[in-house]
Amino acid sequence: MLALMNPKEIRITRAGEFRWDLKVLSSSGKESIINGDDIMKRLEKTRRDFIKATAGGAAGIILAMPGQLLSQTLNSIKIEEPFHGAVLNRRHGKQVDGGLKIKVSGEASVYGKVFVNGLPAKLKGGKFTSEIILRQKQTDIVAVSENNFGRHEHRVRVIWDRHSMPRYRFSIDDNSFFLRDIAKNNYASLFDCFYLKNLRQLHLKYGTRFVLNIYYTSIDIHAYQGWSYWTRYF
Repeated sequence: MLALMNPKEIRITRAGEFRWDLKVLSSSGKESIINGDDIMKRLEKTRRDFIKATAGGAAGIILAMPGQLLSQTLNSIKIEEPFHGAVLNRRHGKQVDGGLKIKVSGEASVYGKVFVNGLPAKLKGGKFTSEIILRQKQTDIVAVSENNFGRHEHRVRVIWDRHSMPRYRFSIDDNSFFLRDIAKNNYASLFDCFYLKNLRQLHLKYGTRFVLNIYYTSIDIHAYQGWSYWTRYF
């Protein structure tokens, strides 16, 4: 899409003749200046006639732009959500029978039609939206813009994590005193240690698994020779 700003500068050379510079903004955000050494036809000195001529001249200048630039501007399309390589699960859409329904959105020219994976998309103000259903682990999403200036497409690939489920990880840092207790008392079972016994009871009741990060620095722990005996628990 092109947006014509107000004329950057209008110069009256002599009565009824105007020279102009126009600022042009493309859909990519780049600005350019079209120099106006073109002399408009002599007009009656009325505001309405000048505005009409200015609008007509601007349209003529735009249509005279290089074909490649015009085509890129009027036929551009880009998928913004989801991004390429995204890993999607139940939190990014709606679970349906045999798939995951997600929203696809992005930028496109306001001219013509937009299709996403072959289905018509809604287009408003240079933005398009559509919904598709992911049924495979990997899916290519293809957005296509079609109008009188040709056909253009943008594609991304996403991953569906169909086995995603609520989960958590429970870890406890800097464990050392329970090891000292085991080394000191030489228990018949690891779970005779009150610390491990309590964690085991929580596991049996809630199914929680605990990760104990060891703070392995105590001299008496290093000196203890019975650690190999406890490996049968792991």
